[in-house]
Amino acid sequence: MAGMSVEDLNSMLQEHFAPWVQELDLHVVSSDATSVQLTMQPCERLNRVGGIVSGQALMAAADTAMVLAVMTAQGEFVPCSTVDMNSSFLKPATNVTLHIVASVIRKGKTIAFTRAEISSSADDKSVLSATGTYALPAGR
Repeated sequence: MAGMSVEDLNSMLQEHFAPWVQELDLHVVSSDATSVQLTMQPCERLNRVGGIVSGQALMAAADTAMVLAVMTAQGEFVPCSTVDMNSSFLKPATNVTLHIVASVIRKGKTIAFTRAEISSSADDKSVLSATGTYALPAGR
């Protein structure tokens, strides 16, 4: 059974992700063999007109969380690539902590299928629902 510690996953966020991804201020708060839970704090730099968190920031957060779920399912860092991502924006988020849950639905030798949900801490309602497909390096 794979899995990675919260500390290892948070270190991966700092070591393996681009500086602009780190601007999302994501923090892993829990993990198990195939899923991770993160938080994203409010940040004016990520907002669009009206103080609403931009869709680009939400999609980047979901993508990052799904990659971390793949890593925990692998039990280690592996350089994977996003093949496909589908996002549905369900309601706006303004000036709230966001909770992100990402999990691996199925993982094969060279591909992983994932899902992520982002919800608002204000009312626990879904802000974004996403699915993603990731290519894994052969032989890992």
